[in-house]
Amino acid sequence: MKARHGVWIAVLFATGLGVAPAAFAVGVCTPRSVGVTGRGEVRTAVGLYVFHVGIAYRNTDIRAANAAVDKASVRAVNAARRAGLSKADIQSTRVTISPVYDAKAKAGEAPVYEVTRTITLTLRHPANYGKLVEGLIGVGVNRIADIEARPADPQALADRALAAAVADARHKAQRIAAGLGVRIGPALEVNEHSYPGPRPAMMNALRSGNAGGYEPGRLAVTAIISARFALSPSGCPHT
Repeated sequence: MKARHGVWIAVLFATGLGVAPAAFAVGVCTPRSVGVTGRGEVRTAVGLYVFHVGIAYRNTDIRAANAAVDKASVRAVNAARRAGLSKADIQSTRVTISPVYDAKAKAGEAPVYEVTRTITLTLRHPANYGKLVEGLIGVGVNRIADIEARPADPQALADRALAAAVADARHKAQRIAAGLGVRIGPALEVNEHSYPGPRPAMMNALRSGNAGGYEPGRLAVTAIISARFALSPSGCPHT
């Protein structure tokens, strides 16, 4: 009985020695992998323009300046309607009144005030770009601070750019793996990198020889990702 008991203990001990190295190897094994960056860019025609325009008048009489702004605003709205904008696409966003400081002003002179009204216009017919710009200038709009060019469907464009970035990353990983004599496995890690929104691929109001005098531009949307793919065979006991 004692001999059998001793042999049983020895077998357990030997088995334990045989299992431990394998378990340790699995824990520390790091699969081979390759990291790449994928970039995708999609271009499209401008779907709409958002104009941020201002009408400003100065006067020592605030009421007179405001009345002038009101009249010019009505003319601007009418010009926008003639360019094809609906009432829903015309929004008067704010009115500001501020004193105008003049270092050369003499003592006792009445202060001058500036009244400004900001109007946001959404042009959904890019072909009418020139008609709207020239119409606004013609009725006294004296500030066009910013014009945003946007795609008709921003989400669809972003999805296409992201899909192109993923395909680019996978293509690069496959090329690298082929050069090493192996194949890529599943993606181990993927990160999307922020990138500015749609940007003009060219100037969005180029002077041209057409009747309107303007040529709508194009937009480019870019997506960038970083990805790490496993390489097969990896050399790990568990793969």
